[in-house]
Amino acid sequence: MLVTDPSRRHQDAQGDGDDRVRKKGQRAALLIAEVTPIAMSCVALIAMLIRPGSPDSLTSLTIAFGDWVPTWLLVDIVLAIVGYVALLAAILLAGPMSPRPWRASRVVLAAALILAVPASLVCVALSTSSRYSVLPGESADGCRVVVRESTFVVTSWGDVGILEPGSMIVDWRGQYSAKDAYMPFSAGTYSLEWDGNRAEIDLWATESQPASWSEVEPKLACTG
Repeated sequence: MLVTDPSRRHQDAQGDGDDRVRKKGQRAALLIAEVTPIAMSCVALIAMLIRPGSPDSLTSLTIAFGDWVPTWLLVDIVLAIVGYVALLAAILLAGPMSPRPWRASRVVLAAALILAVPASLVCVALSTSSRYSVLPGESADGCRVVVRESTFVVTSWGDVGILEPGSMIVDWRGQYSAKDAYMPFSAGTYSLEWDGNRAEIDLWATESQPASWSEVEPKLACTG
């Protein structure tokens, strides 16, 4: 007489369900890890097509999220972290008794990530030289000042713009220039004061590294 243990059948069914979930998670992690080198190569290609000194934020418009202005370099760094985490997750989900083809593909994928990540990061870092920052302080209505500092060889220049309250798009208003790749805003050689909704910025540097507005001092006034 055959006796079937209900608890044993329940355990087997639960084990099969866990195994299916593990395999789905492994396939998802593998897919992410496989796509990462391709995505990073695309980011590097886009970054290399950007002319030195041209805007290198994510779109032709400069977008700011609070104090953060996303750039291609930041996207590349995030992709690198996601790729390595996905590969590690796929390895852990596969377990030590994984089939030989999977072990071989794991080595190939790891090698691709090891080669693609530093190569892409170097290309993007060398191709996008601009540094974005949202200056501390704001007007009474919440208007902010955004700065883009760029360098190429021994020259440097930058743009200053306004971020209206409730907006994420920077309105560039003026430009400055400096010598010897000097970045006055990153170096802290500036002052910012608000007079109502109008910002007044003074630039200075050192005797050997002067910084000045390219034409006239920009009108940094918010409409709000």
